[in-house]
Amino acid sequence: MKKMLPIGLAFCFLVAGTAWAKGVPKKREAADVRGQRSWEQHCQSCHGLDMSGSGPAAAAIPGGVPDLRGTLTPENRERQLQVILEGQGYMPAFQESWYNPVRDSKLVLDYLVLVEAGERKPGSPLPTPAVTTEP
Repeated sequence: MKKMLPIGLAFCFLVAGTAWAKGVPKKREAADVRGQRSWEQHCQSCHGLDMSGSGPAAAAIPGGVPDLRGTLTPENRERQLQVILEGQGYMPAFQESWYNPVRDSKLVLDYLVLVEAGERKPGSPLPTPAVTTEP
């Protein structure tokens, strides 16, 4: 009887965990898709679709917005991460805005590297986020 209690408890936790997990999405979006989504939601309005600094909001920023084309090098990465996290000039800091700001900043920069290398087309349609639950 004493051996049955731990086995029974383990079974209960397994059943409860499985029931809870049914409402959790089965698959996370790919890193490049998450980077593109963050770029489009937070950066593109100023930096522009082509990273040239000519987004629709750029005209309202005194001194303009930096052109990021050609700057996405390993040597510049740490500084660019710092600017994204802490902000600079009129650029807001995203340290407090994103759930995981370091990861999200890296995903944005990784996406931009793919765009600059021609491996991703800027503005390509994003997949609709699918959150499914099983009945």
